[in-house]
Amino acid sequence: MPLLLLILTSLLFSASACTEAAEQPNPDRADPETARPTGDNESKATAIDPARLRATVSYLASQEMRGRDVGSDENRRASQWIADRFAEIGLEPGVHGEWFHDFRYRKTMGRNVAGILRAGRQSDEYVIVAAHHDHRGFRKITDNMGVERILVFPGADDNASGVAAVLAIAEELIKLRDQLEVNVVFISYDAEEKGMVGSSNFVFEGIIPTSKTRFMMVFDLIGGHFLPWDKKRVYLIGTEHSAFVRQVVKERMAGREIEPTLIGTYVIEIMGAARSDYMAYRKSKVPYLFMSTATPWYYHTPDDKPERLDYPFMAKNVLLAFDILQGIVFSQQAPDFIRKPPGEIADAELLRSTVQEVLDHADELGMGKAGREILRKDRILLDKVIAKGKLGSRERRNLWKIFMDIFRQVRRFKPK
Repeated sequence: MPLLLLILTSLLFSASACTEAAEQPNPDRADPETARPTGDNESKATAIDPARLRATVSYLASQEMRGRDVGSDENRRASQWIADRFAEIGLEPGVHGEWFHDFRYRKTMGRNVAGILRAGRQSDEYVIVAAHHDHRGFRKITDNMGVERILVFPGADDNASGVAAVLAIAEELIKLRDQLEVNVVFISYDAEEKGMVGSSNFVFEGIIPTSKTRFMMVFDLIGGHFLPWDKKRVYLIGTEHSAFVRQVVKERMAGREIEPTLIGTYVIEIMGAARSDYMAYRKSKVPYLFMSTATPWYYHTPDDKPERLDYPFMAKNVLLAFDILQGIVFSQQAPDFIRKPPGEIADAELLRSTVQEVLDHADELGMGKAGREILRKDRILLDKVIAKGKLGSRERRNLWKIFMDIFRQVRRFKPK
């Protein structure tokens, strides 16, 4: 996730296939004949191997890869390695017969990587499964003795974890090629940390036409724990934009060992500033799902190392994503798109419970008196919003502010 947006928002965190739906007051109440998934509800994978995920993260986030900054030799090595993996899996090159989509970023060049899994039946429609492979590179620092050394920002969770998810899903889904109703494009974007530049260029240049894109799934930080005491929660963001997608997600998230948690995208953004590579797709009215475990204490620091990630937990997140994806790619129905979804009281209720959790762990977080008082006031405000039972523009802004308050307090945590 881009540092600039962190500074701006300090938060926890875009179709012939997507014909714009009429405004619906509540996606959960969509017509069952149009919202009901038509794909097979049975998962076609029983597990994702945590060791497989760890191997990908360990390579991309090694010290030798020096943070994979845009335009660096290490970033090029990463993109070539991903293309080689796509080829080994059996995908076809996804950029007009090539693996790479090069674009200019300031005085250097970025490079997206794309591979296509063609549907068993002829189709001119697509589903996107994506992450970004760039991170913040390295810095040269001089210590008190005048010795210069290299400080690497490995970017294990942000976002080698997302690339590992994309590769794992491609490996599983290619086994089911004959059942696909649409083509699936697997993409690793570059320059996400610079403001989603790679994905924006990919969409703008029409490499895969958004008019033919049914759905977009994106991963960004999926291997850590935002709340140090909560080892099960993963956030599913963006379902408010499609009744069909929400129905699929709700069906597939039931009965999990992890705790999938729906949250509206508007809660984590200020003035619509996107938090990951769904941005250009949302602008093009493509339904999306953004999966993230949010930003842990090591976010955008040299401590974002492979050993920090919880790989068994991450594997369960990827399996959930794979199961959700089945509900889209095995269905003959194209998801709807809701342009301006309403705010939901469920988001306020989630924030209310999270505020209480953080207060309950205030000592563990080393929270001072001022921080506790801020969250107590937030709790009172949320109680009023929930009692009102309706979210207007003012209440939506308040939810964002409270999310910011939670983020600031949780970032205080450092493991002993």
